[in-house]
Amino acid sequence: MSEVVEELMSRKEALSKEIEELSRRLEELRGKKEKLLEEIRGIKQELDQMMERREEIAKKKKEKIEEIRKLRTEYEPLIEEVKKLRGRAREIRRKYESEEGSSLREIERRIAKIESKLQTLPLSPKREREVFEELKALYEKKARLEASLMTHKEYVEIQNKIKELEGKISEYKEKRRKIREELEQLTHDLNEIRGKFREKIRRKREIKDELTSIREEMKKLRSRLIELQNTVKDIEKILVVLKRSKKRRAKGRPKEISEEAKKIYERFLRGEKLTLEEILILQNSGLI
Repeated sequence: MSEVVEELMSRKEALSKEIEELSRRLEELRGKKEKLLEEIRGIKQELDQMMERREEIAKKKKEKIEEIRKLRTEYEPLIEEVKKLRGRAREIRRKYESEEGSSLREIERRIAKIESKLQTLPLSPKREREVFEELKALYEKKARLEASLMTHKEYVEIQNKIKELEGKISEYKEKRRKIREELEQLTHDLNEIRGKFREKIRRKREIKDELTSIREEMKKLRSRLIELQNTVKDIEKILVVLKRSKKRRAKGRPKEISEEAKKIYERFLRGEKLTLEEILILQNSGLI
């Protein structure tokens, strides 16, 4: 009987160590699970903030695009007006250009060509003087033509109006340029948020997978822990019963032994490992 008690005590000690190890592992998993849950709560908060920021940027982009459309509707009529004014200015200019025998544009083109020749080609002194005389004559012709045009009241008014309108158009274009820069920055910010959003979603999925794995492991460990705890309780009950049985045997006669108990007892004597139920059968038969 003492051998059985020792075996039971040994088994109880081994099971208690395993229970302790399982409890420690469960505690580790609980801590890890809590950290992951905390991280996923933080990610959810960040995702909500990103969604709000993304909506804000999208709204601003829409507003900026609308501003550009509004500007376009405002300055496009000005461009059309400038085209019409330039057309009328050309009509007036052609009248004066016919008197000089050359258009202002042709005179300016010839001046540019001659000046380029003076800068790039080596000329003899005589040829250089001839070229300078030609250039001087062209400048004089240009001056006469421009002076004649400036005496035409409508032409002067048209040029002043064109200058005024081009100034307004330039202002509109500058506003449009600044708005486009803002749009580019908003687009950059939006793409950056989208990248971070995808990264957070990816991490959230990873955490969910980790949590699933942890929960499955915890479920198995708890099941095993309950099984071990119940086994320890059974061993403790058997030890109590054995102790009481020893006292009863000291006072009375042994119980009748069944065939099943005899076979179990033979296995016990051969050193085979018995189940708790088999040990109880031997105990109830008074064999241990």
